[in-house]
Amino acid sequence: MSAWNPSTSFGRSNRTGKPSTSRGGLIVVCVFLTPFFVVGAAFLVLGLRKVVQGEPGEGWPMSGVAIVFLTVASGFLALVLHGFRKSRRDAEVAAANPSAPWLWRKDWAAGTARSNRRASVIAMWLFAIFWNGVSSPIFFVFRQEWEKGNKAVLIALLFPLVGIGLLAAAIRLTLQWRRFGQSVLHLETLPGCLGQHFQARLEIPCVMVTIQEIRLKLTCVRRTTTGSGKNRSTREDLLWEETRVVPHRAIALSNAGLSLPVFFPLPDDQPESLDGNPAIVWRLKAHADLPGVDYAETFEVPVFRSRDTVPKERVTDPLAEFQASPDVGSEPVMKGVRIRETAVGVSIDFLPGRNNGSTFGLIVFTAVWTGILYFLLQVDMPRLFPFMWGAFNLILLAGVLSALFYGVRVTTEDRHLTIRHRLILPTVTRSLPPGSVRAVTAQPGMRSGSTQFYKVVVEDHAGHKFHAGGGIREKRDAVWIAERLAMAVGL
Repeated sequence: MSAWNPSTSFGRSNRTGKPSTSRGGLIVVCVFLTPFFVVGAAFLVLGLRKVVQGEPGEGWPMSGVAIVFLTVASGFLALVLHGFRKSRRDAEVAAANPSAPWLWRKDWAAGTARSNRRASVIAMWLFAIFWNGVSSPIFFVFRQEWEKGNKAVLIALLFPLVGIGLLAAAIRLTLQWRRFGQSVLHLETLPGCLGQHFQARLEIPCVMVTIQEIRLKLTCVRRTTTGSGKNRSTREDLLWEETRVVPHRAIALSNAGLSLPVFFPLPDDQPESLDGNPAIVWRLKAHADLPGVDYAETFEVPVFRSRDTVPKERVTDPLAEFQASPDVGSEPVMKGVRIRETAVGVSIDFLPGRNNGSTFGLIVFTAVWTGILYFLLQVDMPRLFPFMWGAFNLILLAGVLSALFYGVRVTTEDRHLTIRHRLILPTVTRSLPPGSVRAVTAQPGMRSGSTQFYKVVVEDHAGHKFHAGGGIREKRDAVWIAERLAMAVGL
């Protein structure tokens, strides 16, 4: 085991002992926000004056928009001031612990990892209020423009519709917060050591009597931010992940509510936690399917190298007995995937429309996009815009068709592998005779938001690769399918 070297870990981060937010930057932000405060105050005065003068129809909307501007500007300034003070505290802590970066974060230093659930709820509500406040004047001009025959004004209704979606998301996060409270992850290994293990205990401040199991997923991602301003984008590349199951009988009652063990063996060939750009983030996700609002929580955890090694025979894995093995007969239960053992092999069906959430989101987005295309065709504008919009609309429609009707059936008979792709009717069939398959592997597939899906890939001895089913949420399930097919063809 190699010793931890600060020069190859957080030593390359942006935490170098100096505040990342300078006083000059703070002054620039204050100057930038000054027009927002001035305009907001002016509109508020004008709006209230119109109300007093007997013109509430114009005064109250103007006052509402002014209050939104003032609230958002004040909130942004408060966040900047908080970030400035926090950066100074972080720099002092980093200077005091240059060789122990896991002590630079306040919650890690206290032996805990806390989620940002509360901050997410507040941020979502602020953004939803801001968006709806800015888009609300559309309702006051919509009738006038529609009576003038301006059909293009219907496109403007897209902004209030987005605002309704933001309010729904804010309400959902609030319901999760009220039902489950603030979960805390108590770190029993500080830090988790590569080549050894990560261990903790998750405390949930509520009692969920209907819970059957909690799924834990530990991931390592490389987060890279490129560009600036409007062109700023952040990309996350999955480097490693592992999923474990905590059944009902392993969850205990505690004074706080529920308590459950967390344990993951860690690989030796992955990078340490790293702040900066790019950043290496080790993230623990806990999820449980429940009636109503599901339990879902995410924690960022410290994983580093250590010069201290612990013999594996002295480490007890409290979750080992609950983890499924890839043996025949212990197949996982996956929504939309049907596995049948036969006398001469196995048959696996990837049914159409199995990822309901992604499919529904794609349908809604496509419907909105199609509606905008329709109104672009009704108004007088250069044909280039409807043409480009329509070209992308065809891609979206093809995606919806595939999500609803595309399926894959993989069968084996006496080591003969057949892959049938079906889009309403059978479209492509691959037949691989016995002895022609070189490998069957589980690989990362498409990514939807923060969810990484997996696919099964069959490779023959000529190096040709064939898609044998995808859209699998859990890596362990994809690995099970790949190993079962490999066994069926004699590998």
